[in-house]
Amino acid sequence: KARYFAALQRLRLEGIPTTSDEHAGAELYVSLRSRWQSHIERLAPTLAYNMEEIDPAGTNPGAIPHQRHHEDFRRAA
Repeated sequence: KARYFAALQRLRLEGIPTTSDEHAGAELYVSLRSRWQSHIERLAPTLAYNMEEIDPAGTNPGAIPHQRHHEDFRRAA
């Protein structure tokens, strides 16, 4: 659920509309995420990634909203 709520906050910071029923959305996300999380954890090392790179929200959910916005990346390019 921490990933989900961090994602909601990030999407809202970017002005992207989100669901009005946050709790139902969180329950659905958890259900879906539980189906494929283990596959990601097994695949990441094969691709020479660690989970912090693949899933920063899962390793530190509170940091996600504080990452640079996409406009910052475009200006830096």
